[in-house]
Amino acid sequence: MRWWTLQQLKSKNPKVRIEALGRLAEKPSDSDLDAFLGCLRDGEAGVRAAAVTALGKLNGPKVIDRLQIALTDPAVEVRLVAVDELARPGENNNLSALESGLKDVSSQVRYRAAVALNSLGWQPGNPNLEAWHLAAKGEYEKAAHLGAVSVEALGTAIKDCTDSQRQVIIEALSRIGDVRAVKILKNALQDKDYNTRIRAIEALARMREIDAVSSLIRCLKDEVPRVRAEAADALGKLGDPQAVDALFLLLKDSQWDVRQAAVSALGKLHDPKAISKLAVALKDRDHEVRESAIKAMREIGDPAAIAVLVASLKDENSSVRHSAAVTLHSLDPEWEKSERAREAIPELKSALKHSDYYVRQAATDALAKMGESRAMEPMLSGLLMPSQIRRDAVLEMLQVLLGDEDGDLRQAAALCLGRLGDRRAIPLLEGSLDDPDTWVRHAAASALKQMNWQPASTDTHMKMLSSLKLAEESQMTQLRMAQ
Repeated sequence: MRWWTLQQLKSKNPKVRIEALGRLAEKPSDSDLDAFLGCLRDGEAGVRAAAVTALGKLNGPKVIDRLQIALTDPAVEVRLVAVDELARPGENNNLSALESGLKDVSSQVRYRAAVALNSLGWQPGNPNLEAWHLAAKGEYEKAAHLGAVSVEALGTAIKDCTDSQRQVIIEALSRIGDVRAVKILKNALQDKDYNTRIRAIEALARMREIDAVSSLIRCLKDEVPRVRAEAADALGKLGDPQAVDALFLLLKDSQWDVRQAAVSALGKLHDPKAISKLAVALKDRDHEVRESAIKAMREIGDPAAIAVLVASLKDENSSVRHSAAVTLHSLDPEWEKSERAREAIPELKSALKHSDYYVRQAATDALAKMGESRAMEPMLSGLLMPSQIRRDAVLEMLQVLLGDEDGDLRQAAALCLGRLGDRRAIPLLEGSLDDPDTWVRHAAASALKQMNWQPASTDTHMKMLSSLKLAEESQMTQLRMAQ
């Protein structure tokens, strides 16, 4: 029934054609060669793959030639089968054909070809083939050690591998000083995986590749904040002034770490025109951005920054104030005497009314250094120490508790006010002498006694004595009952 099987190769059903080729391949005959070759032109990839498998069971130059042609088939599955058949022990081995498989566009085919060559005891005849062989097996770092000869192989591998593999390839390419490697890395800046984009940015910065500046500037608009920050950092390291205007736009970014990276990069570019933009960053809502802006001004080294830096001496964050002081001294050891510093005096004076004690104190110190102590004396009369602020807060809380509906809380508040000893509480304690609770009245009387209070009227004095006596009698009664 072999003739019937051959007839089935003409069936309109691809599945029937594939099954027929399978049966013929079980006991192939040289007379079947033309039938197999005809199936290599079939419109279905599955049929062509089955034809390659069947063809591999035969031997001869014509077979080898057709298997090599199958390595160029548009379908990956056909090329994979062709590699397997060329790798079978026997007359059909063709090392040169398998070597071409190392350069296939599919990573599957490249890997299968590398494994096949290894199984046949093949050794690369030159560094170029060795690079393709290593890259096909996924040994990218070893390939990179061969130098520029591996760039093409790594460039092919990066097109169809996993995210993590692309990142390894980028790292490998960054160690090769070749213009083709730079082109591949610039293309990787548009990779679908943001971590891969970041690795490409870092690699270009590490290579000090000035030709990549325009590509990195485009990365400042990336949808991922971390990519934008890394691009800004890279541009700072490369030091090309064409990045300045693009970095200015990043100072308004919604993410604090992106803004911080932008100000740091501007400092590394040493462009004096950045001072006015960095001055805006000194008012950023994030203190790390403000501190980075100050350090950037220090790197730029332009005394024009003194006026805005003096204002930062009264920043709410201590590290920002310290950084501003260090930077001012580095720009001008006698900054206090400069006209630029005096431009900040109005802002420092307004800070004397700030709600934060340390801001007020910092503004006071700055003004004192600039010889403005006498001019600000009226403003300093209301300057409160932190201890006074805390005391006021406690007093306010106890005054509220003194009016609580819970008698025990009112009693505790009265006792605490006595220990606090703040005479501003006397009017409230006087009112508590009329409290309906005996022990609250006693606590209020005791507190007033502790503060050496002198009643203004005989009636009030009698209330105090009565409260103290009543409480003492109650304590005596409780003691007798306990005995």
